[in-house]
Amino acid sequence: MANSETLPVIMYDPAPSFYRGVFGSASGSVAVPGVFEMGTGTGSAFALDSAPYFGARVDIFIAGSGTAGRTVITNASTVTLNNQGDRTITFLGEGQSVSLLGVSTTRWQIMHMAGATSA
Repeated sequence: MANSETLPVIMYDPAPSFYRGVFGSASGSVAVPGVFEMGTGTGSAFALDSAPYFGARVDIFIAGSGTAGRTVITNASTVTLNNQGDRTITFLGEGQSVSLLGVSTTRWQIMHMAGATSA
């Protein structure tokens, strides 16, 4: 069995994760890494950049109401969210969330998803 000297080590805590604030009044980009809160504005489609490095983390959650139909889609057809090749996350209501971990520059891995769906 391999040890930590031969495999990459990912430290979740106390690694920094920047709070990027509330977004939702206009569609835009999800900067990486960071914690994003979708608000109650009119924005509905947000582009997710590729992971800039192994271990990059993005957390997205909905804290406001009236957010049905919010989507996050990878910014390139070669960037996926999982081994199935999904590229889109759909949020339908308050309290839904997703945590993504960058495992390469072309693939995120969904670490946690509550209520949201991927396709």
